[in-house]
Amino acid sequence: MVQKKTILSWLGTMPPGKDGRLIAAFPQGPAHGLHSPWGARHVPPGIWDEIDRIGRHMRPRSCAPVNDQVVVEHTRRWISSFVIGLGLCPFARRVFEGGRIRYAISHARDNNTLSNDLAGELHLLLASPSTQIETTLLIHPHVLGNFLDYNDFLGIADQLLEELRLGGTIQVASFHPHYRFAGTEPNASENYTNRSPYPMLHLLRETSISQAADASDEVLEIPRRNIETMRNLGQQHILKRLETLDAEQ
Repeated sequence: MVQKKTILSWLGTMPPGKDGRLIAAFPQGPAHGLHSPWGARHVPPGIWDEIDRIGRHMRPRSCAPVNDQVVVEHTRRWISSFVIGLGLCPFARRVFEGGRIRYAISHARDNNTLSNDLAGELHLLLASPSTQIETTLLIHPHVLGNFLDYNDFLGIADQLLEELRLGGTIQVASFHPHYRFAGTEPNASENYTNRSPYPMLHLLRETSISQAADASDEVLEIPRRNIETMRNLGQQHILKRLETLDAEQ
């Protein structure tokens, strides 16, 4: 069984490491922010062999190597068009317009390097006041392009949280170009709620989640409503929106 839970997430980066390979950091800036509160946790590995085939042959243009600024701007357009534009998160606008999201581009090309980058981002988020960085979005365009590999890495991310004693303090939400919820077909419209332009990890404070949940009675309705929204739009319309985002690069 897949453990499903409502996750509220707001986005956010870390100074370069001594080896210089770590991360490109971008300021949040006004009118640039994100919020993402979409249901399920990761999918048990090994149950969809066809995902591997799809991941190899349907890699979107947005996953092609590009410069860091292009990655950030593309991600921001996705946030604006999908997260806020489609009303997928009723709490998104405040964080988006408040500029309290930190965007981090990891240049990692292997799991170990990405784990180190993730650890650095977790420490930075914890050390920063929420008035400056409420959330972090760690984008990693060069590694874990295959969804099964990405799904496996989510277990490593959870283990890292425990090793750093951050369980109950920070959560990691998941977004990927080939995201697939348990029990859905590969091209089901509802999968697009978590299909981002690039593989990414969304680091969010538990206190932010609790505050948002306490402030609204509609939190538990978000996953159901988002599924309904995406199904009503249909895959063709969703793909057209994504093509528009690509064309604006």
